[in-house]
Amino acid sequence: MIIIINLSILLILAILFVIFLLKSIKPGLITVIVLLVVFIISFIGFKRISPNSGKVFYDGYYMGTIKSPGIYFLNPGFKVKNISLKMHSLKSEEVLVTDKLGNSIRMASVVNWRVVDCAKAIFEVEKYEDYVKNEAENVMRCIACQYAYEQQNPDELCLRLHNDAINIAFKNELARRYGLVGIAVETACISELSISPEVSEVLLRNQKADAISFSKEKFVQNAVELVGNTLKQIDEKGICKFDENVKALILAKFMAKISK
Repeated sequence: MIIIINLSILLILAILFVIFLLKSIKPGLITVIVLLVVFIISFIGFKRISPNSGKVFYDGYYMGTIKSPGIYFLNPGFKVKNISLKMHSLKSEEVLVTDKLGNSIRMASVVNWRVVDCAKAIFEVEKYEDYVKNEAENVMRCIACQYAYEQQNPDELCLRLHNDAINIAFKNELARRYGLVGIAVETACISELSISPEVSEVLLRNQKADAISFSKEKFVQNAVELVGNTLKQIDEKGICKFDENVKALILAKFMAKISK
């Protein structure tokens, strides 16, 4: 159990104790030594808690946490760990990840976090600062492999176009993992996102190929409609009568001509 005594009460008790000793015991070397020992022990027991900071006390097992600013007197035998409750900002290094389709992507993130449970931050992980950094990179890899860089169909999210949804998923997963060690995520976002140069060239070639293929398909479709409408008008106006074999032959020759 942590012994916490208000500073003013402690000073009054200390003064009364000294007065009692001076009156009841003849001053001498022993009295001076005793008073000196009492003073040193009392001085060691004083702990100052600054704003936005906390102290965790333990002695073989967890004893308690103090977060309220002020000056406290505690058992001098307790071990003390100081924890900053201020908001920290982490800008991760750019890492190479793989998207849903196996494309190599470069990503970086910015995470603002703070400790909310001092005991968990101390006892659940060796160094919570390293944990925060490593998990930020791990979550980036996890998020990247769930989505494609480019949108494949209208119903799917992609990394390049749906920044808000991706950032929400990134923050939620970070909050879940950080919560295991008493850390809260204030804000989190993907700050950098780019496809690697090698994959970029491949995607560009694929886009050009798709565009050429689409234009050819559209051209052929329009050409077939044009031939069909022309033959239909010739039949309707009675200019000439074609049987099905002749129509097929005309269409085949036309298709062979435009395919060159």
